[in-house]
Order: sequence, then C-alpha cells, then structure tokens
Amino acid sequence: MKRRTFLGYVMASGSLLTAPLGGWLLPGQGLANTAPQQGFAIRTEAVLLRHLFGTSAIETDHRVSIELPIQVKRNSGVPVRVRCDLEGVEMIAVVSRENRYPLNTLLHLTGAAGYYNSRIRLEKSSLVSAYVLAQGRVYVAAAPVKVSIGGYGLDAA
Repeated sequence: MKRRTFLGYVMASGSLLTAPLGGWLLPGQGLANTAPQQGFAIRTEAVLLRHLFGTSAIETDHRVSIELPIQVKRNSGVPVRVRCDLEGVEMIAVVSRENRYPLNTLLHLTGAAGYYNSRIRLEKSSLVSAYVLAQGRVYVAAAPVKVSIGGYGLDAA
C-alpha cells in the first residue's frame, strides 16, 4: 500500500470517528446565526437598519471613517476601507443605498480592531455608508461613489 493512500484512509477514518463525538454531523446544530442571512434579502436601507440594529438612533462621529474612490467602472470591485477608533466594536455593516439589496458586507467582531478592508459591488452611483455598532450605539460614515460605464464619466443606468 502506498503511503499517501494509507494516510488518506487514516485521516478519513479519524474524522469519521471524531465527528459524532464533536457534534459535527448532528442536523440542526449549526453555529451560524440566520439573522444576518435575512439581512442580505432586505431591499431598503431603513428596514435593514431596523433589522440589524433594532434602532433608528444613528450618530455621526469623526472616529468612524469610510474610504472609497470617487469614481469607478461598472461591474468592477470597488475597494472600501472602514476605520473606527472606538472601543468595543461589535459590528460593521457596509451598505450601498442604490443597490437592489443594499447590504454589501456584515461583520460581527469580538475583541478585534475596528478596521475593515475589502471590495464591494455597486450597481449604480450611490451613497455608500459604513455603520458601526460599538458599546450599544450605532455610528455612521458615508461617501458618494459615481459608477460609470467604461470609466469615461457616463453614468451607469
């Protein structure tokens, strides 16, 4: 028997033996929360904010910032960077108002710095907002982004 085949059998049998003990194969015991998944199906920003944060009291603070390019090409990933100098950041949500589904990104943080860097998809020119939940309060920072066809300054329909 080849060594790779033997190791493959050992790894497979070891995972099958430990899976029932660890509760991996039991149906209905997933660790994921379904509430964030429902947030991605909501079509308006106001309903989304009520769903995610349970409040409409949102504050603007200089310690929360969002960085985006001023103009981007249609169908390209838009780099977004959210920074916040707040203690106890629990959640960061990136929302683009003009998308069919406004929620772009949702992060739940525990004991991490309030920094997020990624790429998002925008359908039209829009105001992109970063909502940060810290110490039971919701803060926002926003920036407009113009989505153009081919980068020539023509607005995407």
